[in-house]
Amino acid sequence: MVHIGDTLTMNIHGRGEMEKQFSAFTASVEASHHMNGQQVITIADSGRSAIDVHYCRANFIVEEPERT
Repeated sequence: MVHIGDTLTMNIHGRGEMEKQFSAFTASVEASHHMNGQQVITIADSGRSAIDVHYCRANFIVEEPERT
């Protein structure tokens, strides 16, 4: 799940869906910078699954369309 502030912006399940969602989201991004912070990984179900809470600040440069 991806939150921006308190708002859930993406609820992604599986690698294919992750690639599809992030490709669409970043299609207009010319450059980006990610500053990663704290990350907490919790292993569950005797190692069969995990939960990751990852804090990241992302900045994007996006070209705006010409105004007429």
